Amino acid sequence: LGLRDVANLVEEISRARRLGLDIGSPETLRSFQASRRLDNFSLVAATDGLNRLFSTNNKVIRAIRHNGLTTVNSITPLKKIFMGHAMGTLGNLPNMLQGRLP
Repeated sequence: LGLRDVANLVEEISRARRLGLDIGSPETLRSFQASRRLDNFSLVAATDGLNRLFSTNNKVIRAIRHNGLTTVNSITPLKKIFMGHAMGTLGNLPNMLQGRLP
């Protein structure tokens, strides 16, 4: 599990306890699974895309990659957005990753 997974699991367990539900019930676990689905899918898709982008010998794709990296590197706000997503500090963060208790 990644940090976001753990933080989301803690939130789902806390929610279930507040509602008096069984923390190990299939409903609670399905809720956790659903809360992580989009983020996990996005990470897998981005990782696969980057792997394909950096493992090709196609000259056109290599040129596009070079130009794209140069552009992102030269535009500080855009660079910060990419860095924030890569570090996991942007997006819909669980409470624990924002320094708050669930």
